Amino acid sequence: MFEETRRCKFVKPKSIEDYCNRLRKYNKTLLSYLNEAYDTLHLAGYYRGTPFGEND
Repeated sequence: MFEETRRCKFVKPKSIEDYCNRLRKYNKTLLSYLNEAYDTLHLAGYYRGTPFGEND
């Protein structure tokens, strides 16, 4: 007899917190990359889309 494998239905994360919680469980290296990229992009959005104050 073949063992029946159960598959969980994939639920797409709806927020950055959901992504962080999933990565925290499985891959802390990717979590650190995600946090770094999110911080850079999030902060850059407040400076008209250019990071590090290039419009000054």
